[in-house]
Amino acid sequence: YASNGTLDKWFLPGATRELTLPVTCMYGMYVHDPKQFCAARTLNIHVVGASPRCEFPPTGVWEEILHVFPTCQTLHISFIGPEITLDDEEENLGKGCDAENCPDCQSKKRRRIHSIHGTTYHDYASSSFFTKPDFVVAFNTGMFQEDCESWQTSVRVLLDFEVPCLFTSYNLTEAKQDYDVLKKLNANLLTDSPVLNPVSDMALEIEPSANVFKEGIDRFYQRNMYCMLFNGLSKEATGPL
Repeated sequence: YASNGTLDKWFLPGATRELTLPVTCMYGMYVHDPKQFCAARTLNIHVVGASPRCEFPPTGVWEEILHVFPTCQTLHISFIGPEITLDDEEENLGKGCDAENCPDCQSKKRRRIHSIHGTTYHDYASSSFFTKPDFVVAFNTGMFQEDCESWQTSVRVLLDFEVPCLFTSYNLTEAKQDYDVLKKLNANLLTDSPVLNPVSDMALEIEPSANVFKEGIDRFYQRNMYCMLFNGLSKEATGPL
């Protein structure tokens, strides 16, 4: 709508705040194996490190995956993260619940299931709720500096699963450090360095460390600006982290 003049052009960056989440997933699927994902009848996606600041609660934008992959009949998205808190009534969300789809998807009997797990990924992986993923994504992890040990434990579990993964970072500086963490964990990285995400959030945000009053605003970041793609363990041995 913004491109054809129906809406002001400044609407587009705001619209990408939510859309970058499912579209980044689809970008990762395309890079890993477009034939596999385009032909899949079911897709099981794990969103690791989900938090109220970004992915939770999930919205209808995730239905876009069904629209882009018309062969897919059942899309199950699991949101996993220790920052998610569930009350007694929401505890059953770990089993999954059907989200309402658009009329077209409903007429084709396509399902979008959301399940919520307020725990670390490595704990979730050993729980009765666990289902093996087809694709794993983690947005803006900051794993090089926040909850480092917990992230490393979860990444090791993912590497053992040998599942296509995509992790993102806010900027190149953070992405390089996250990339180094994955490299030291002996991840089978698909690129020699972090890559610019072509479907990142287009809205610029002020870098929190910027001293606006003294220095003015000269540093910005974007959600999911850079990404790292990996699948399983590398055959080249590296030293311990």
